[in-house]
Amino acid sequence: MKKKLVAIFSAAVILTWCAVFAGCSQSIEKDETPVYTNPLVKMQALSIGWNTTYYSEMQYGSAADPWVYYHTDGYYYMTATYTSTTTSTTTDGISPSFYQIDIRKSSTINGLRNSTETTVINNSTLSGWGCYQYIWAPELHYINGVWYIFFTASSSSSSVSSMRQYVAKCVNEDPVTGTWSFVGQVASSTINGFSVDGTVFELNNQWYYVWAQDVYDGGVWDEDGSSSNDSVTIHGTAYSDVAGNGNGWSCLFIGKTNSDDFTTVTDVTLISVPLYTWECTGKSSASVNVNEGPAILLRNGKVFIVYSASACDESYCLGMLTADQSTNLCSIDSWTKSSEPVFATSETNCLYGPGHCSFTKDGNYDVIVYHCRPYSGLYSNATRTITTTKGLDDPWRETHAKVFTWNSDGTPNFGEPE
Repeated sequence: MKKKLVAIFSAAVILTWCAVFAGCSQSIEKDETPVYTNPLVKMQALSIGWNTTYYSEMQYGSAADPWVYYHTDGYYYMTATYTSTTTSTTTDGISPSFYQIDIRKSSTINGLRNSTETTVINNSTLSGWGCYQYIWAPELHYINGVWYIFFTASSSSSSVSSMRQYVAKCVNEDPVTGTWSFVGQVASSTINGFSVDGTVFELNNQWYYVWAQDVYDGGVWDEDGSSSNDSVTIHGTAYSDVAGNGNGWSCLFIGKTNSDDFTTVTDVTLISVPLYTWECTGKSSASVNVNEGPAILLRNGKVFIVYSASACDESYCLGMLTADQSTNLCSIDSWTKSSEPVFATSETNCLYGPGHCSFTKDGNYDVIVYHCRPYSGLYSNATRTITTTKGLDDPWRETHAKVFTWNSDGTPNFGEPE
C-alpha cells in the first residue's frame, strides 16, 4: 500500500512539474523577440525606367527620416520625410520637394506597414506659415498633454539653403484627426543659418534642443571667428577637413529650451564636428562633412546622441556621442564620440546607407527605426546609373525597424540593418 501511495505521489509531482515547465515554455514563447516585416514603408515604382518587377510591392512615395512614437493610448504614431508622387516633379520624374506632413497610426509596429497615411499639415497650411518645400524630418512628441511636431522647412519657396526649424502643436487627443496650429520658428535670432533635424528631450527637469547646422564660409555660428571650407576652429581647437573636399561643415549643436513653446533656445553650444573619414567621405556622391539627424537615448546614467554621418549614399551611417547625465550637457568637453560607426551598410543583407533613426519600445524591447536603400549608389536621370553627386536627386528611401540590445558596458548594440 505504501509503495502504491509513493508511486501515486511521485506521479503527481512529475505531472505538476511538467505543467510548470509547460507554462514556462508558453511564457517564453509569448516573450519572443519581436520580428518586423521590413520594410515598414517601401518605395514606390514610378514609370521612369525602374525595375518594376523588383519593386512590385512598393507603396506610396518613400519614407526617410522615420519617427515612431508609442503613446499611452496603446498606438504607435509614425511620421517621416515623405516623398509624394502626386506633387510637382523634376524633369527626371523624381519629386524631392516633400510638401506635406503625414501620420500613420497602428496598434503594432508591423501594422504601420499597411496603415493609412493621413496628411495632417498640407502644403497650403505650411505656406501660410511661411514654410515652403523640403519638409524634412518631422518629429511627433506628446509633452504635458499637448502634441508637438518639430520639423524643418525652407523659408524661401525655392532655396534649400534657407532651411530652418519650426514647431506646430495640436491640443486634441488624437494627432491624426486633431487640428494643428503654428507655434513658430525655433530660435530665429540665434539659429539663423542653414539648420535642420531638431529634436528635444528632458533630463533633470531641464529641456534640451539638439539639431544640425552648417558653420562654413565664415560660419553663421562661429565662436572664435575663424572657419573656412578646409578647416574650422571651435572653442579654440582647429579641426582639419579630413576628406579634403572643401564642402563645408554640418555640425551638431545643443541648447536649453522650455516646454512653453520650444521656440527659445539658450546656452547654444557646438558639441560635434566631423572628425573621421567615415563622417566625411561619400562613395557615389560628393564627399561632405556631415553630422546630422540626432536622436536621443537615455539609459544607464548616460545620454546617447545617435546621429547620421557622411553623404546619403551607401556611406551614410550612424555615429554616437556619449555624456554622463550628471555633466554639463552644454559643453563640448562633456561628450565623447565613437571612433567607428555604430550602424552601417550591410552588404550581407543588401541594405545600404542606414541613417536618421528614432527609438521606441515594443513591450520590454528597445527598437530602432531607420531608413536605408535596397541598392548601392544613387539614381540619376531616372535610370540605374551611379552618376549623380547630389543626394536630393535620389530621395527614395525605405523605413525599417529592428530590436536592438545593450552591451555589458551599458552602450547600445544595434547590430546590422535588417
